[in-house]
Amino acid sequence: MRGRRVAELWLDHDLGGDDTIWPVFELLERAAFDGEPLDIGAVYIHSATHPA
Repeated sequence: MRGRRVAELWLDHDLGGDDTIWPVFELLERAAFDGEPLDIGAVYIHSATHPA
């Protein structure tokens, strides 16, 4: 994604099971910490947990 603009990044908080968005957060955090943040306009986190 280096050198590319992402206008919106949509992430689903509750993927279910062992699936998680933590690797994405870690990548974004590491890039920012290293002084090379990705060019993302907005990050949206959504979840629609429905009762079983």
